[in-house]
Formats: sequence, C-alpha cells, structure tokens
Amino acid sequence: MIRPLVKDFKQAAKRLDKHKPINYDGAASSADLTPAGEMYPDLVHWKITGGQFVELEGYQCDPQHALCAVLP
Repeated sequence: MIRPLVKDFKQAAKRLDKHKPINYDGAASSADLTPAGEMYPDLVHWKITGGQFVELEGYQCDPQHALCAVLP
C-alpha cells in the first residue's frame, strides 16, 4: 500500500519503473465541507528530479480559484 509519504512515493516510483502495480491510499484529513456537501482540498504538483521529490506548484481548490474544476 502506498500512502502519501515521500518514502512511499519513492517505493511507488520504483515499482512503476518496473511496470509493477501500486495500491495508493490517498491523503486523508479533517474535511471541511461546503453547504452543498463538497470539499476543496489543496493540491500539490510534484516531480521526481534526480531521485528526489520536488514540489513544483500548489493549487488552492475552491470556487474562487479557477485552477481547479468546480462541480455545478
């Protein structure tokens, strides 16, 4: 099982490089829901560079920020 930890992401990258499957168990924390029952988590774009995870961009996902999709 791959959890949202750097050490697990490294393991996932190794498995994927060998064309092996992974079982990703995504990040979970307290959820802030809108009155419509939606949540807008912050997202991070990472890239593996030189064997290290590098954070490239962050996205604030909510209706006021156009970088993330908003459901009608």
